[in-house]
This record gives sequence, C-alpha cells and structure tokens, in this order.
Amino acid sequence: RDHCVTGVQTCALPISFGPDRPLNRAELLKILYASKFGRPGDMFEGDCFPDVDRNAWYAPYVCGSKDAGWVSGYPDGTFRPSQNVS
Repeated sequence: RDHCVTGVQTCALPISFGPDRPLNRAELLKILYASKFGRPGDMFEGDCFPDVDRNAWYAPYVCGSKDAGWVSGYPDGTFRPSQNVS
C-alpha cells in the first residue's frame, strides 16, 4: 500500500481513481494533512483515539490532525475513521 501514502490522493486500488466512491474521515484527513504538511513521520506514539489503531495507514494523519487542533473526535472520545463524510 505504499502507493496510498506517498502522495496527496487516497486510493482504492493502484489503478482505480474512484471519483464516485464515498470518502471516509480517515481519507479526508490524509488529503488535508498531506496537502498542508506533507507526509508525517513516525513521531506519533500511543493512540490518539481508541478506535484509531497506531498501525493503521491513516493513524499518522489522524493523530497529526488532532495534534494540529483540526479534529477532536466525538463526545465519546472516538474518531470513527471509516465513517463517510458528506
């Protein structure tokens, strides 16, 4: 999945663009974070949200966005990375 994290775009498959596919919260933050800061490093330790696995491809983007003050999650403390945005 290296092709998924090297640029600003998200990916469904290496050869698929998917413009009609819904975008989820993790994918949106990857696009926004990468366009502002580039690729995050491995500086994020621990879990920024209980439902964001530290080994998930999107964890550095979600945690970096939380550190930047862009997101705070839901009242129950979760982020819900797979929930679609509208």
